[in-house]
Amino acid sequence: IHIAGTKGKGTTAHMAAELLRSAGLKVGLYTSPHIHRFEERMTVDGGFPSVSDLEAVVDELRPALLDCDADGAHSPTTFFEVCTAMAWLHFRRQRVDAVVLEVGLGGRLDATNVCRPEVCVITSISRDHTQLLGNDLASIAREKAGIIKRGIPVISGVAAHEARDVVRNVAAENGCELLEVDRDIRITRDEQIAMSRQNPLLRTRVTIECRGGRHEGVLMPVPGSHHARNAALAIAAVELFLNRQSKMTRRSFDASAISSVSLPLRAEVLGHAPLIVVDGAHNEASLQSVLDILAPFPRDHRRLVFGISRDKDARAMLRIVDGQFAQIILTAYQTNPRALPLNELSQLANEELTDGQWSTAENPASALQQAEQCAEADDVICVTGSIFLGAEVRELLLSRRASLSEPALH
Repeated sequence: IHIAGTKGKGTTAHMAAELLRSAGLKVGLYTSPHIHRFEERMTVDGGFPSVSDLEAVVDELRPALLDCDADGAHSPTTFFEVCTAMAWLHFRRQRVDAVVLEVGLGGRLDATNVCRPEVCVITSISRDHTQLLGNDLASIAREKAGIIKRGIPVISGVAAHEARDVVRNVAAENGCELLEVDRDIRITRDEQIAMSRQNPLLRTRVTIECRGGRHEGVLMPVPGSHHARNAALAIAAVELFLNRQSKMTRRSFDASAISSVSLPLRAEVLGHAPLIVVDGAHNEASLQSVLDILAPFPRDHRRLVFGISRDKDARAMLRIVDGQFAQIILTAYQTNPRALPLNELSQLANEELTDGQWSTAENPASALQQAEQCAEADDVICVTGSIFLGAEVRELLLSRRASLSEPALH
C-alpha cells in the first residue's frame, strides 16, 4: 500500500499497518522522518530492526552505493534514497507479507515511487513544500498523483475541488478504479468522547462504510475529528489490498484495531495539570486542526510553545495562532539545522501577532519552563510548529516522566 498526501499520510500508514496485522499478516511499515531513533523508519510488526539487521542490509547495499557514487552521470545518492533501499532489503529479509510505504515528499519523484503497489492512497492536498511542489493546489496534486500506476486502484481523501479534479483525471488517464471519501466511502460521526477524566480533549467514534462492508463504532486513537478520514482511507485500502491477493481473500481484519494505534506527536498528551499536548503540525492546515482539537479549552486557558523550520510559511502560521492563546512563547529547536532562527521568527511575530502576549525562549526546554511557570492546573500547554520541535520536547517530557517513576534511593 503506497500512501502520499500533504497531511495524514503517516497516520493513515500506521492505521493501515495495524489493520493488516489484525488480519494475521506480518507487516513492514516505512515512514519518515523518525522522531527519536533512525530505526523507527522501518518497523516489522511494530518492532525496530536490530543493529545486526541494519549492518546486514548496509553490507548488502554498499556495492550498489559505491557504483552509484562512482557513476558521474548521476547525482550522489541521497540520505532518503539510502533509507528507502535499506527498508526494502530489511522487509525482504524479514519475509513480510505486506508493506505500507509512506511517501517522503511529493510523490512523482519520491524514492518510494519505484514500488509496484497493490493500492495507491492520496490522503489530502494542501500547501506545503511549495518551493519544490508548486504554489497552487493543482501543481501540488500533480506531484502527489505521480504515485498512481496504470490499472492500480486509487483511494482518495482529497477534498479541495482543484486538487480533486487532478487526481480524478490522472486516475482516469491510467485506467484506475478510483474510490473517494464522501462519495464511495462514507463516514458517520457517532459521538465524541473525552480522552479521560484528566484530559478533556475529544476523540471521535465513527461508522465507516466501504465497499467491503460497514464498520461501526470505530474509535480514533487520538483527539481530532479529521482522523476519521485517515481511518476511512486505511480501512478502504486494506479491504482492497486483501481482495487483490488470492491467498488472502478469506482473511478478515478488525477495524477496532485502529483505536490501539500509537501515534506520537499527533495531539499527544505528555503531561497533566496543566495538560501538555505535543503535536508535529508544520503547515497551515495541520495547525488549524490543532486549534480545532484545543476547542474544549477557552482562549484564556491556552498557552503555546511555537517553533518552525526555515522552509515553512512561518508568517501564515503565526497568523493562524494570533489571538488564539493567552500566552505564546517562540523558540527554535536545537537538534536540526533546519530551524528558523529565533531572531527571524521574532521579526515575523512583530509583524504578524496583533496580541502583545508573546515572548521568546532560547531553546524548547526554557520555553516549556516559561509556559509551566505561568500555567494553572486547568490550562493546556500546546507545543507545535515542527516535528523537530515536538521531538525535542517529547524526549524532554519522557525523560522527566522516567525520572519521576524511578524508585527513591535510601
